[in-house]
Amino acid sequence: MARRFALPPAQDPFVNTPLISLGPGADGAERFWITSWNSVSGTQAIMITEDGRSEQHRFPDHPGFYSAGPEDADTLWLCGDLAKIIRYDLRTRAVEQFDTGAPYALMFGGMVVDPVSGKLFGLAFPPPDPTAISFDFRNRTPGSVTPNPCAEHYSASHFANGDGTFTLLAFNPDLALLRWDPATDRVSRTLVSELLGRPVRWTDRSTISATITDDTGHVYLPEVGWYDPLGQRLADGPEASARMNWFALRDGTAWGAAMAGEMLTVARWDLASGKITELCRIPDGTIQGTRLTESGRIVAVTMFGTFYLIDAEDGSLLHARHVPSDSIGHVDCLRRIDQDRLLGTTFITQRFWSLDLRTGEGEDLGRAAPGGGEVLQTWKIDNRVYLAAYTGAELVEYDPGRAARFPENPRIVAKPATGMRPVAAADDGRVIFYSSNHHYGELGCVITRYDTGTGLARYADDPLPGQAIRSLVLDSAGTALLAGTTMDADCESAPPSDDHCLFTRIDAESLAVIMTTKAPAGTRIARVRGAIDQDRFLATLTGTFDGRSEKRWLVLPAAGPWPELTLADTRPLPEAATVVVPTGTAGLFVLRTPSGFALWDFRGDNPVRLADVCDDPKAYACEIQDGSLHVLLPDAVLVDDELLSRFS
Repeated sequence: MARRFALPPAQDPFVNTPLISLGPGADGAERFWITSWNSVSGTQAIMITEDGRSEQHRFPDHPGFYSAGPEDADTLWLCGDLAKIIRYDLRTRAVEQFDTGAPYALMFGGMVVDPVSGKLFGLAFPPPDPTAISFDFRNRTPGSVTPNPCAEHYSASHFANGDGTFTLLAFNPDLALLRWDPATDRVSRTLVSELLGRPVRWTDRSTISATITDDTGHVYLPEVGWYDPLGQRLADGPEASARMNWFALRDGTAWGAAMAGEMLTVARWDLASGKITELCRIPDGTIQGTRLTESGRIVAVTMFGTFYLIDAEDGSLLHARHVPSDSIGHVDCLRRIDQDRLLGTTFITQRFWSLDLRTGEGEDLGRAAPGGGEVLQTWKIDNRVYLAAYTGAELVEYDPGRAARFPENPRIVAKPATGMRPVAAADDGRVIFYSSNHHYGELGCVITRYDTGTGLARYADDPLPGQAIRSLVLDSAGTALLAGTTMDADCESAPPSDDHCLFTRIDAESLAVIMTTKAPAGTRIARVRGAIDQDRFLATLTGTFDGRSEKRWLVLPAAGPWPELTLADTRPLPEAATVVVPTGTAGLFVLRTPSGFALWDFRGDNPVRLADVCDDPKAYACEIQDGSLHVLLPDAVLVDDELLSRFS
């Protein structure tokens, strides 16, 4: 019989979203706005004044708005999805939604909202093509949809050119300066590589989430120089000696910020002398969440909703307060600590929580890993829990018997230099294996092997050039890893170099590739799911086959040589299943279908449905550990310690 427990709330993450000024309110105090990301409870916004008075605004039907801009003192335009624009009335809290005519894509910061023309402009990446949109918000009508205005995928920020036009900065693979004319909706492009006369690889927004403009109208682009937007050329000017995102410039002084782990450094740059002075460090601060007020002080809202007001001259802390933002978020991982405790991690918060299965009480345990991102893989080995995190692919060790206090507990025990997102995991009860995608814009992956007994880590970078491993399963002997790959970069952020995916066998000790075989044509992701018996493993394919987008399954022999695989060797997953979860018992798998989760037996010639696990279509994940089933619903977790034992 399944037991149901309410999920514990954790602090919402204020990430990837610029802190923007809304100008003065009725009382004259400058107001600022920032939103969280939460696909379960909906995003929440903090509107906070320079003196720390705050309001919270909830959007239960929207996961987040990475772009925002004011039309006037009481009206905001918000966007998190290229396909739709949101108008928000700050007084009445009325929400209006408008279609743009573009496909869905996650829009990051940088959207232009121009009150003069009554138009807005933004860019996002609905694969395979970057797409720009304009929208006439004065008349509430879609404007233009421009496919391929550049090859660059992600927007970062924008600046006014001084003639009624704007430049939006987009990056990956190059840095593109997209010039938009609201009068005509014409978009033109200048690449930084063209300005510099050399190849440029620009794959992050850490120095371009905001820009500074001097008295002549020239804009500073770190590592590029001063840019004249009217002449569309580089201009002479002082260069900063530190790599930072410069977010404000007044009277010859610029202020900038740079991340290092979970700490944000804020500094002041005297342009005349070139001297850069560190002012302060903000725990859990973000580059996008730090700005200069009209009165000349620094305001910051951290990743976890703490507000700081800082003296911009000497870095003195003037005001600090925490704005409560606890919400139930999307859970990425569950791991049973013991019979009575469950550990969970929530999306893009880098936090983790515990749930007491006797009392139903939960506790937010704080950070699990450095930087921004989330924990995506977990293991329970002996009396420790291990967690691997995006964006640095760090592996951390957590001792549940001690107080949680990162970076002491959990503590970092492995970190591959080229890793970003951990996407595949296995272990043999002592040694942990995981594969992490390379960073955005880069093909391939890195495998980490960590011995929990000795504390030694080993890495294999790019073991299959051009391919990223998306699944890892130990063979029956425990001497080799069976893996499936994708030819795509993370989030399709770079074009593939291959036209196929692979199944591969990798030595568990040396991490050397033993053999490979191509997945059938049309495959975009190949995965090995788990053992059917000692000699056979269940594998799945995601792709387009015979003109249909679907998921298919096949049987992969444990030992080689592997035959050449064709579509005839595969069959569609039963009941249009989209997720396959190994149970730990050979041949038994839990499948997610449109109606929920069910237990299936793949040992015979045809898969057999054995039992419902959860018939709620809102259930979105199932984690299985030591014979116990854990099913995630938007606001609860179902724990069943008995069902699998009836069929094992």
